[in-house]
Amino acid sequence: EADNPNDSLMLHCVPLGAKMLRSSDKKELEEWHSRLALAKESELPLHVFLQAGTSVDLPEKFMGTLEVLVGNPPSSSSSSPSFAALTLFCKIMQQCVYQQESDEEGTGTLENDEKLLFEQEVEVHKKHCIIYRMGQKKIARAYLRLAQE
Repeated sequence: EADNPNDSLMLHCVPLGAKMLRSSDKKELEEWHSRLALAKESELPLHVFLQAGTSVDLPEKFMGTLEVLVGNPPSSSSSSPSFAALTLFCKIMQQCVYQQESDEEGTGTLENDEKLLFEQEVEVHKKHCIIYRMGQKKIARAYLRLAQE
């Protein structure tokens, strides 16, 4: 179903972090992995399901994970996210959109999917795949806009 309000997009810190770091700096990579371990020990999620829909909100518990990943101590208070955590969320969402839409890693842009769906005759199975893929891209773009605000 197009524009399915029950659709969600899963983000996972570990592979996205590894792609963002792509560093030969061993110390930086060790620091990243120790922060991931601290988040896990603090029972913070290392992945999140971003929900589709009309109201897009920052996932509070996942933002706690991002706070730990930027070097802030784990906190049980629900204060507003730090600039560093918001910046990391923005970078994660940029990486997610890039992975989905780039020619190198993804399947092309949302606009290209719309053209493919509406301008060409596509068999039913492929049509459903394109609709699902478009939903994932719409969610990623919505959360990227939120992160950039």
